[in-house]
Amino acid sequence: MTMRARPHRSIQAGRAAASRPGRGRARRAQRGAAIITALLVVALSAILVSGMLWRQQVQVRRIENQRMLAQAQWVARGALDWTRMILRSEGDTAPGITYLGG
Repeated sequence: MTMRARPHRSIQAGRAAASRPGRGRARRAQRGAAIITALLVVALSAILVSGMLWRQQVQVRRIENQRMLAQAQWVARGALDWTRMILRSEGDTAPGITYLGG
């Protein structure tokens, strides 16, 4: 007793479609619609993810700018305090003369 190998499923489907002419076109149309639907889902997902990444990048830049602004304000405040300290110390050593560097 010899066993025959079963034909591949797509071959069987092709034979069945050949016996019924209208069903082959319908299956191809369904397969095409499924591919288009899958491509649309992938495209929509890519658009949504890229939008989320863009918003995240903008927020990171905004936070970085706020940090840099706060740092610049602290540096300016420190420079003013340092200047006041120098002017006070010079005013204590030489009353009536207020200048920097000399």
